[in-house]
Amino acid sequence: MGAEMAVDPQTGHRLGNDEIMRRLSALTKVRPTGEDIEGHVARLKAESDRGVMILAATMIEDALLTALGRLLPHANASVRKELFSNDGPLSTFSKRILFAHGAGLISATVAKQMNVIRRIRNVAAHAHAAVDFSLPEVVFALATMLPDRDMADDFETWSQKMVRNYYLQICGYLADHLIGGAGGLEAAANSPDAIHAFYRAIRASD
Repeated sequence: MGAEMAVDPQTGHRLGNDEIMRRLSALTKVRPTGEDIEGHVARLKAESDRGVMILAATMIEDALLTALGRLLPHANASVRKELFSNDGPLSTFSKRILFAHGAGLISATVAKQMNVIRRIRNVAAHAHAAVDFSLPEVVFALATMLPDRDMADDFETWSQKMVRNYYLQICGYLADHLIGGAGGLEAAANSPDAIHAFYRAIRASD
């Protein structure tokens, strides 16, 4: 069936190509809410390792956009587009992390964690070689999140499943805090590091 024959199931009206493309694009602009995070993390468990690396990190970036939006209450749609789109000053994940840190929205520790996750996402999205949570470079990068060297050394011996679970839980935690759940933005910036808690919980469940 050609695109010109597509029918909106709610209205019964036929949709043109432009409308179909507009609706498709709109799906990428839906930001997560606090209620969405737990369900999204649960759905990601069915994804491949590569899918988890990309989609969980994108969940954090979307949550960060929501949080940054709160810092710009007077910016209209046009201003936000200039800031966040194309070559704007907040057009990339790395720039958004840097700004959030500089503005006091997230701590240096959280910024470091998010940058590790950002780099892993980039590898998963662009590497032609096989990428999963058994890859030493991925494991070593995640181990740098642990300030305790003994913990980091132990982490490097974890199974692929444990490393995957760790990544997913950390992404869910950061996204939840950024959009205002589980203690809100203040907790994300100032609370004791959750890395150790997730490390111990996953280690104990093995």
